[in-house]
This record gives sequence, structure tokens and C-alpha cells, in this order.
Amino acid sequence: MLEWVLSAALIMQPALQNKVGTAADAVPSPAAVMALPEDLRNSFRRDVIEATRFPEARLERLMEFVFDKNGLGIGYKADATLTIAEAVEARTANCLTSTMLVVALAREAGLAAHGQLVEGVPVWGAEGELVIQSRHANAIVDVGGRRRFVVDVDASGSEATRAVHPVEDTKLLASFYGNRAAELMLEGRYEAAKAWLDIAISHGPEDVALWNNAGVLSLRMGRPDEAEAWFLKVVQIAPDQVSALSNLVDFYRRQGDTAQMLEWRAKSERVLRKAPYHQYQLGWQSEMAGEPQVAVRHYRQAIRLARGEHRFHFALARTYFAMGRLGKADRELAQAHALTQGTLRASYGDKLATLRSLRRGAGRSPRD
Repeated sequence: MLEWVLSAALIMQPALQNKVGTAADAVPSPAAVMALPEDLRNSFRRDVIEATRFPEARLERLMEFVFDKNGLGIGYKADATLTIAEAVEARTANCLTSTMLVVALAREAGLAAHGQLVEGVPVWGAEGELVIQSRHANAIVDVGGRRRFVVDVDASGSEATRAVHPVEDTKLLASFYGNRAAELMLEGRYEAAKAWLDIAISHGPEDVALWNNAGVLSLRMGRPDEAEAWFLKVVQIAPDQVSALSNLVDFYRRQGDTAQMLEWRAKSERVLRKAPYHQYQLGWQSEMAGEPQVAVRHYRQAIRLARGEHRFHFALARTYFAMGRLGKADRELAQAHALTQGTLRASYGDKLATLRSLRRGAGRSPRD
């Protein structure tokens, strides 16, 4: 999880707390963020670089070195926005930190590697009354100039079959500093958050997600005029930025400016009707609330807007299965399977085989 896009919602006053991944006040330099500890470099050279000279074999050993329990055993934790050294010590990282680690090690092994920020696949959550929308990161590694792999903390080593969008290290750093700023904001440490966010914006001055978060932080620091300016700046550049639109609606409501609130609400609703991941989120909420018919409607709308997204088909299959509509569940699960590759495709294949076995046991054809 990376680059938290915050919606103001109802402003809360969270209690101060310490946890893994909680940002310290001292801001590390970019070099310190991505630096490999010397003992780690030595172990990596022995276990990976000196073990084989073949690029693809080095990548395979790299993944074992990072993720296997006999290696570093790096585990996933959503709020563990750590430097590489901190992640190695804690044996945990979020997708952004694991991406930086893989990129740094791949380059150490003589492989071409870059980070990738996966746009348009937000994950929604909440902290108290603050809504959080986040994006994903993974690493792109070229093997011998012939094959390219995506290495992901959730599904390591899948071969890249879709378009990939490598970014420069400065953008990864902007996301790192921005994540830390968001963590501090959630703890109520606003001055410290501002220091981190200012550095994030200096590394990613064009990133509207950071501008939006600057607006939320300005609100929390009692600077409404500054917050309004940030939100308006976002929508001038990115008119479909959902969080900024939502923040403007909430901002004008709090200011008692009904005309502006209604204007921005109308704009927001027009965008959300065409936002596939928003429809997906509404479907998930309905599914969790025990409203499968409503969930089906939202999931089908999400699929109409983005037919190539396997998550939507799997969610719809899951809902149909819970409703006892096994034929429809089979169809959607088969579609999810067809849209994926590697370990994820295998996982969907296992689920599909189980579903068809259940249907045969119930005396139904896998195609009915």
C-alpha cells in the first residue's frame, strides 16, 4: 500500500500511538531511505551473486532471499512504510518498501530494475472517520534484456504480460515521504507530518495525490483557506480526482456554502458513476452488509466500466456463489481465471476446479 490519498470526511482527533511503521520525526535523506546495510549486501553477494551468473537464476534467488523464511522472510504489513534498513531489521514491509528493496538488490545483482506505481487500482479503508484511498507499488525487473518480470510482495515473480510503467526513484521517494506524512497525520502529529509532506512534494511536485493530502493536513492544522486552495489546485489539473472532489463537497458544507457544496456534489456524482473501483467498493460494502442483490448490481457496473479487471469478476463470482447461483459463479470465475497469469491464475484455477466438482456432486453440468 502506498501514497495514501486522504479524504477529510469528519475530522477526528486520533489518540497518539506507537506502532511498527510509525514515522519518526527525523526525516532521512533519500540515500538513507534506499541504502542497503553492509551485512545485507555481503549476504546477498554470497547467496545470490556468487551462486550463479545467469540473470534469470539470480532473479529467482533474489526472490527467495527476500521473501522465503530461510532468507530475510520479509512479510507484508500495510502501514510498514520503512527504509530498507528498517525493513530488514523488522522483517516486514509494505508494498512500497518491498519494491525499493527488490529494486536495490536487483541492481546490486546487475539486473535492470525500476519501481512501478500501479495507478487506478485503489484500495479503500478508514481510520476512525478519515477515509483512506491507497495505491499499489511493485518492482519491474528485466532479465537479460529478453524477459521482464513484476515482483510483488503479494505475488512474487509473475511475468509481466500487460503494459508496465516504470518510474524514477524520485517518485518512489515521494511516495515514501508522503506515506510517512500520512501516518503522522493519522497520529495527530501535524507539524511533523508537514515536514515529511513538504519533502514528498519536493520529490513529486506533479503528484496531485500529495496536493490533496496537503489540503487535508491544512484543514487539520486550522488553515481552511490554504486547504481550499490545495483542493482546487488538484481538480484544476485532475478533474476526476475523487478524493479531492469529496473533500471540496465536505469543505463547502462545513463552511455553510450550500451553493458551492451542491455544485461540487453534482460534479463528484458524475465522476463516481463512471469510476469502476468506486463501484467495486460499493459492491464490497453491500456484500459485507448482507445485500447480495445490490452487490451484484455494483459489481456488474464495475465490470461494464473495466472488463479486463479480474478482481471484479472474482467478486461477482463470490457473490453469486453465496446466493447459490453456481452457474453464474462458474462463468465469472472462469473469466477471472482467463484474465490472469502466474500464481494468481493457478489460484483461480483451483477455485474453479473446486466449484465445478461441487456442481457435479449436485448433479449439475459445469456449464449450466
